[in-house]
Amino acid sequence: MRLIAYTLLLNSFLVFASYAQPQQFEPIPFEAFAEDETRLVHAFTGGMEAPQFRPFLLNADGFEDLLVFDRVGAKFLPFLAEPQGGGGIAYRYAPALEANLPTDLNQLLLVTDLNCDGWADIVSTREETSTADVSLQAYLREPGFPLQFSAALPLQRVTQDGQTTALHIHAYDVPVLKDLNGDERSDLLYIPIGGTHLQYYQQVGDCGALTFELADSCWGNASYTVEADFELQACNPGLRAQGCAGSVMYCRDYDSDGDQDLLFSGLYDEHILQLENAGSLSAANLVSQDISWINEGMGLTRFPSPFFVPYSDAQAEDLVIATNLITGQGYSSFNDRVLRFTLSSESDSWTLAEDQFLLDQMIDLGFRSNIALQDVNGDGLADLLIGYNDRHPIFSYTASIALFINTGTAQQPAFTLQTADWMGLSVYNFKSIAPAFGDFNGDGQEDLVVGLDNGDLRLFYRQGDAYLLADGQALHELSLNGLARPTVIDYDRDDREDEQEPHDDPREDEQDRTEPYEDPHQNRRDDHRDESWREAGPTGGERRRFAAKRQIRHRHGHPVGEQAYDSADHGHEESTADRGADTGDRLLRRDCRRVVAESRDRRDGGADDDQRENDPEHARREHGNDDHGVVLRHTPAHTECLADVHTCSF
Repeated sequence: MRLIAYTLLLNSFLVFASYAQPQQFEPIPFEAFAEDETRLVHAFTGGMEAPQFRPFLLNADGFEDLLVFDRVGAKFLPFLAEPQGGGGIAYRYAPALEANLPTDLNQLLLVTDLNCDGWADIVSTREETSTADVSLQAYLREPGFPLQFSAALPLQRVTQDGQTTALHIHAYDVPVLKDLNGDERSDLLYIPIGGTHLQYYQQVGDCGALTFELADSCWGNASYTVEADFELQACNPGLRAQGCAGSVMYCRDYDSDGDQDLLFSGLYDEHILQLENAGSLSAANLVSQDISWINEGMGLTRFPSPFFVPYSDAQAEDLVIATNLITGQGYSSFNDRVLRFTLSSESDSWTLAEDQFLLDQMIDLGFRSNIALQDVNGDGLADLLIGYNDRHPIFSYTASIALFINTGTAQQPAFTLQTADWMGLSVYNFKSIAPAFGDFNGDGQEDLVVGLDNGDLRLFYRQGDAYLLADGQALHELSLNGLARPTVIDYDRDDREDEQEPHDDPREDEQDRTEPYEDPHQNRRDDHRDESWREAGPTGGERRRFAAKRQIRHRHGHPVGEQAYDSADHGHEESTADRGADTGDRLLRRDCRRVVAESRDRRDGGADDDQRENDPEHARREHGNDDHGVVLRHTPAHTECLADVHTCSF
């Protein structure tokens, strides 16, 4: 649940920063506890879906820290290493350091010293012709502290005619970027898109030139096969009907013979091959391969990616394995595991130490989680509710709401997990629940409305301590394009709470979304703007800003009185009869991260399972930043359109 930390700390700031009079907000420290009251040390990191782990110096204490990059959301998680009395390492999440790290990483995190200054630099990718076609780019680190990096610089390769061009890889690849030939400069090893051979590029020119030249088109004298292994002592270009669709590689001299051995997994693998290099630094020769070296040959996770990090022993490294696959699904059976193995000095074998490395100290209920704050136990403190997807024995996965009761104070909140299936909502077999609260029937109690992955809404009326599904209500007939995420606001300022509902871009063709979206109703809206607003009050854009402000303030329990918005209501009188007695406006709004921080990362996507499986990055491009929306008035009998609005036009 990538955005939970930002939801709790930053969402008010994002709206008010865009308004005329900025306000200052101080972050409040939060604590969270598991159901057994164990403190979750990294509770509000946001969790991890497809993390990559790299040792990296983040401060000047001399201990190598840990830099985590999550491919879902392209999110950095910096952890400072704190040596423990027993010789191990404890990691402390340091979110303040995120501001010092590059902000435009895509798909990949590699660290290596590219310019020979003794400081590890950062390498990632950028999209080229498609989300699957990416090129490598580097961020050179300035020596010393605090952290500073250059702008993105392209890595280039020398072509056959002596020219240079961008170095392209497959978006699903994790190549090797380290010194392979002993010249103390980083070299590159990867399988090109659709290829079968390991290509070795040697860095040429001055150190820091970031230029690479093909030195061996079949490194290791081996060819990758469709059976997910290698044909050894074979370099036969052009004889394979199918090439590699994506790979993870890691080079390490595990047998201490002076050359680099290879760890390898493919896009559809659940094992990691260990290939022994019996050659030399100048001429690799892969002579054996084995999957039983780790976990006794049993499956690890889908598309497993290996990393070596100091943890149980500050002087050694543990092996951490996580998936490198982004599914785009609401729930996956393998994204909730990060395996950590320790090496036995006696048997020289790896032993599984845990399968929740760092995860067991986080609130991480998975992809497409949605939060709400609501006092559900009547103690005057806002509790935390998280809609999420979980495995189901029949329906693959189904949605529930986890309830964290606020066991702290108003000044120092603390959240303790009370139940993983609040109100037993899992029995309805919903998918991707997004909860919100408001009094929909005027009885003074906060009812529950949930948005679902198919665009439907479901309303539950509160009766005492229970919430009962309201059959036959208009909300049940209102359906959007998908992934409905309601927010309750008083949009028409009638002291009744209305509902704001993000919905999908109406353009179904993915190719259409490469162009800016033009609202077909924009001219009509501008031409027919209410003259009373133009002459005596704010413009339509200003009115939308006030609506967004009301939404955020309501979500945080602030008063929504007219006094707070004098400029919004100046000179404006509107008959409730004109709006329709006993009706509420429904603002159906597209996801806009600049306005509402709790909107999910716009990269999460809505592809079908087959498309996600074949294109794991579909989740990163499915939702653009379209801000199209409509205002609907509903009665128990029908729903009608009142206006077409753009709530994100700031």
